[in-house]
Amino acid sequence: MKILRVAALVAALALCTAQAVAQDLQQEFALGQEAYQAENFEQAIVHFTVVVDLLAQGGNAAKAQEIQGNIGVIYLYKLNLYEEAVTALEKALSLHDAPSDAVRIKLTRNLAKAHQMLGRHALSATLLAELLATTPTWEDAELRANTVLMLADSYRHNELYMRAINLYQEGLAYFEQAGDAEKQSLIFTALGLSYNKLGQFAAALESLERAATFGGQIDNPQNAAEIQSNMAIVNWDMGDFPTALDHIYQARTVEEANDLARNLGADYNNEALILKSSGDYQGALDAVEVAIAIAREIPDVRAEAIALSNRALIFRILGRHDESMDDYQAALALYEQDAFKEGTASCYNGLGDIYFYRDANFQKAFDYYMKALEIYRELGNLAYEADTLANIGRVLRRGIDPSRTSRDLIFESAGPVFVNMEPAQAIAESVASYEQALAIGERINRKEVIWEAHQGLGFALKAQGDLLGALEHYQAAISTVISIRGSGKDSEVLADYLKNKEDLFTEAMEVCAALYAQTQDPQYLQTQMAYQETYNNEVMKNAMSVAQLEYDDPAKAEMAGEMHQIIAQAAKAEELIAQQQSVLDFQLPEDATEAEQADLEQRQLLAQGELDNARAEAERLESAFSEYLAQWKEQYPQDVELFDSAAGVDSNAIQASLREDQALIQYFPLSDLLTIVCITREEVYAAQVPIAYADLAEYIRDDFMYENIEEYGHMTTELTEAQSFASANTVLSELYKVLIAPVETQIAGKSRLVIVPSKYLSYVPFTALVRGEREDGSPDFLIYDHAVSYVRLSFFEGLGPGGQAELAGQNVLAVGNPTHAYLQAALGDLPSAEQEVQNVAAFALEQGLPQPTVMIGESATETAWREAIVAGNFDIFYFATHGVPFAEIYFDTRRFKSREDAFREKLEQYTAENDLEQIAKYAGILEFIEFSESTFTSKSPLYGFLYMAYSGVEADDGVLTLKEILELPESAFAEADLAVLSACNTAVTYSPKITAEERQELEDDDVRQELVDAGWSPGVDQVSLTDSFMKRNFANVMGTLWFADDLATGFIMSRFFEYLSSNDPVEALRLAQLDYLAEPPMGPDYTEVPQHPYFWA
Repeated sequence: MKILRVAALVAALALCTAQAVAQDLQQEFALGQEAYQAENFEQAIVHFTVVVDLLAQGGNAAKAQEIQGNIGVIYLYKLNLYEEAVTALEKALSLHDAPSDAVRIKLTRNLAKAHQMLGRHALSATLLAELLATTPTWEDAELRANTVLMLADSYRHNELYMRAINLYQEGLAYFEQAGDAEKQSLIFTALGLSYNKLGQFAAALESLERAATFGGQIDNPQNAAEIQSNMAIVNWDMGDFPTALDHIYQARTVEEANDLARNLGADYNNEALILKSSGDYQGALDAVEVAIAIAREIPDVRAEAIALSNRALIFRILGRHDESMDDYQAALALYEQDAFKEGTASCYNGLGDIYFYRDANFQKAFDYYMKALEIYRELGNLAYEADTLANIGRVLRRGIDPSRTSRDLIFESAGPVFVNMEPAQAIAESVASYEQALAIGERINRKEVIWEAHQGLGFALKAQGDLLGALEHYQAAISTVISIRGSGKDSEVLADYLKNKEDLFTEAMEVCAALYAQTQDPQYLQTQMAYQETYNNEVMKNAMSVAQLEYDDPAKAEMAGEMHQIIAQAAKAEELIAQQQSVLDFQLPEDATEAEQADLEQRQLLAQGELDNARAEAERLESAFSEYLAQWKEQYPQDVELFDSAAGVDSNAIQASLREDQALIQYFPLSDLLTIVCITREEVYAAQVPIAYADLAEYIRDDFMYENIEEYGHMTTELTEAQSFASANTVLSELYKVLIAPVETQIAGKSRLVIVPSKYLSYVPFTALVRGEREDGSPDFLIYDHAVSYVRLSFFEGLGPGGQAELAGQNVLAVGNPTHAYLQAALGDLPSAEQEVQNVAAFALEQGLPQPTVMIGESATETAWREAIVAGNFDIFYFATHGVPFAEIYFDTRRFKSREDAFREKLEQYTAENDLEQIAKYAGILEFIEFSESTFTSKSPLYGFLYMAYSGVEADDGVLTLKEILELPESAFAEADLAVLSACNTAVTYSPKITAEERQELEDDDVRQELVDAGWSPGVDQVSLTDSFMKRNFANVMGTLWFADDLATGFIMSRFFEYLSSNDPVEALRLAQLDYLAEPPMGPDYTEVPQHPYFWA
C-alpha cells in the first residue's frame, strides 16, 4: 500500500508552530495515516483536511499545498471521485503561489488526469500544454516524456489527431532510447489508431505492426490481442475484409488462451460487423450471437446492448424485421439501464425505420424519430441529428400522402397509419425539418442528408405548383446522389436505399414531364432522358459496390483499389469534419458547470484549426479522385458506373445517328402517367398517356406474365389453349394501344424500332404486341412490320448501318446442358440445350467458320470456360443453359430452407426403405440448400448467374455470376461481337413468376416481407445478365424474357444462325421468328396454338 509521504513534515512543523498546534497536527496526521492504511479513505480525507487548514493558518503554504495535493490523489486514484479530485487539486494549486517545479508538475498532471477521467480532454490538454511550455527543464526526463504522452492522449480524445501524432512521436523518441518495449508498443498502438482516424491507412498498419513487434517482447496478452483487433479495424475501414478477419482470428486465439472474456466478446462483435460488410450475413449472425452470449456471461450490459443492436441491423438487412424489432427493443432497455444515450438514440432510429418502411405506421415512426432527435441534440452529434431530421421530414411527407404509402407492387400491404397531424401543419413541419437537415448537411458534407433534404423540399414545391423551384431542388439532390461513391455503408444493402433513389428520380422526371407539357421546351425531355439513364447507372453502381468487385486484370484491380482507398480516406475526412463542426456548434445547457463551460471553450478553440485541416484534406482527396476518375473513364469506359453514374444524353446526337428506317422509343413510367419519347431522323416527339404506373405494372405482371406466360407455360391454367391464346392477344392488344399507338404516326415506315424500356416495361415482348388482325384472322403482331431491339442509352454509340454481318473467320464458343453436382436437383437437366449447341456448331462448320469450341455436360465447367477465353479469340459466345437471376436463387434457397427439416425426414424415410430414386432427390435438395447458403451470401443482384458444370473438385464453383463476368479482363473479350444467352430469364433481373403454390407460401408474412425487403422488388430496376455482357464490349447480346420452350427455342436459334450469315443480328432474329410463325416445328399433339407468344416472343 502506498503510504503518504508526509512523515518528515511533522518534525518540521514542531519547530515553527505553537506546541498545542503541533500536537493537533501530529494527532490529526496520525489519525489520517491510520485511516488511510485501513482503507477508510473518506475519514483519512477528513483528518488531512484539518492538517491543511492548520498548516495554512500557521503560514506554511508549501506544506499545506503538498498535503492538499495528496487529498486530491486520494479522490482521484482511491475513490474515483473525479469532480472532487478537481476541486481538491485546484485548491492545492491555489494555496502556494510559487511551488517547486516538482510539486507544480505533480499537481498539474494529477489535475489534468482528473479532467481526462471526466471527459474534459480540452481542459486537460490546456493544462498539460501550459505545463510543458512553462517548464523548460525537467529533472526527470521520463516524467516529461509521459507528460507529453498524456497531452497526446488528450488531443486524440478531442479528435485532434495530427497534434496527437506529433506528440506521440516526441514521446516515442525517449522510450526508444530507454529501450522500453512495453511503452513503445503502447505508443505505436496509439499512433496506429490516430493515423487510421485520418485515413492514413498505410501509416496506421505500419505503426500497429511495430506495436506488435514490441508487444512480442513483453508478456502482455491483452495488449497483443488489442493490437490485432486494431489492425483488423484498419483493414476493415480499407475494405480488405479477408485480412481484417485474419487479424480478428489472431486476436481471438490470444483472448481464448488467456481468458480475456471482454476482449473476446468485443472481437466476436467486430467479426460480425466485418462479415456483415463483406456480405456474409449468416456468418455475421453466428458471430454476433457468440458476442451476446459472452456479454451475458460476464455480465456486461453495454456490450450486450451493442451486440443486440448489431444483430438487429443484420436482421433488418435480411428483411427479418420482427426479429430486428425484438433486438432493438431488448437493446433499448439495456441502453437505458446503462444510461448510454447514443445507443438509446440509435435504437429509436432503428425502430422508427422499421415502423416506417415495413409497417407504414408513420405515427410510431415519427414518435421514435423525435425521441432520437432530442438525444442527438443533447449530445451535440450533428451528423446523426441531420440524419434524424431527414427521417422526420420524410415521415411527415409520406405520412400524409396516401398515394405514396406503399411501393410494393407484388403484395397488398395493410393500410398505413398516418401521422396524427393536420396536413398543413405536417407539410410545414416536414419542410422545416428538411431545411434544418439541409443546413447541417451542407456544413458537414453529409451527402445522404443533402440528397434527401433537397428531394423533400422539391416535393413540397412540386405539390405547391412551383415546378421550376422543385426542379432546382431535384437537380441538387441528383447531383449529390451522383457524387456519392459506393462505400459499403449499411444503407446501401438495405432494400429501401434503391427504392428511395427510385422515388427521387421518378419525382424529378415527373417535374420534367409537367414542365414539358407546359412549355414544349425540349430541354426538359433531354433532362428526363438523362435522369432515367442516370438512375439505371445508379442501380449498377450500387450493385457493383455491394458486390465488391475484384478485377482479374492486375492493372485495373490496382487502379480500382487506389480509388477505393481514396474513397475510404475521404470518408474519414468527412467524419472529422462532422466531429469538429459538432464541437463548434455545440451549446451547453443553462445549468452547465463552469468547468464544463471552460472545457467547451477550449475544445472550440482547438476545433476550428482541425476543421480547416479536415476540409483541406477532403478537397485534396476529391482532386486526387477526379484525376483517377478521368483515367478510369479513358481506360475502362464500360465500367465507369462503379465511380460515376452521371449520364450525358444528347437527343440531337441520337437523332443524327439514326438511319432513315429507325425509330428510338424511350418509355418513362411515372406515378400517374406514361411519357413516351420517340426519336426519328425527322423529329423528337413526346406523348403522354394518362395511365398510372401501378395499373400498368399490374397489367404486365398479372394479366400478361402470370396468367398468360407462367400459368400457360407451366400448364396450370384453367383455360383451354385457344382461350389462353385469345387472352394473351387481348392483353397484348391493349398494351399496343398504350405503348405503340401514341407514336404510330412517327414510326410509320420505320422498319426498325429501338426500345429503351424501364421498370416493368422491360418484361414486355414488343415484337408480340398486337395491333389488330391479319387477313386470315390471326393476330397482327408488331414483328410483321418491325424488327425490334433494345438498348441502354449508356451503351448507345449509334446503331450501325445494318445489313450483312461479317461472319467469316468468327470463332464460336458454345456451352450446352452443363451438369452441376449441387444445383442439378433444383435446376434440372436440359437435353435439348445439348442438341441446340451441336446444331450451332454444325452450322458454323457449314458456313466455313473455324472449328467451334463446344462444351457439353460434365465438360462445360466454369474452369474450362475461363481457360478457353484467356486468349481473347472468340467472337460469338453461346450459352444454352440455365440463367438464374439473383432474386430467384434467393427465393428458391429461402423456400427450400423453410422445409429443410421435412426434407431430412423424407431422406431418412426413403433411406430406410432403400428407395434410391427418392434418396437421390432429397439428398440433392439438401445439397442444393447447403451449396446455395454458402455461395450466395451477398445481396447484390450481380450474384445472378449462368449455370455451368461443377463436380466439386474444379477451381471454380460452376456458378458464373454477373459479378465474375464483370471482373474478367477486357482482353478475354477482345474480339467479342455477339453473346447468345439461350437460357431462362437472362434479360430480366428476376423471374417474375409467382405460381399458385408459391403464392400460398407467401401468405406467410415473414417469408413475404423478407423477400420484398431483401430486394426482390419488381418495379425497382436492377441488373440483368444482358447488362453484364453489354458492359464487356459485346455489340449485340441476345437474352430471354421468361423460361424458354426447348423445341421452339431450338428451331428459332438454328434459323437465327442461318440468317446471320446475310443479316445483322436484329434482323436475323426477326426472320427466324417469322419462320417460326409461318411454319412452327411442333404438331398439334405438342400444342394447339404454336403462335402463342409464350413459344417465340
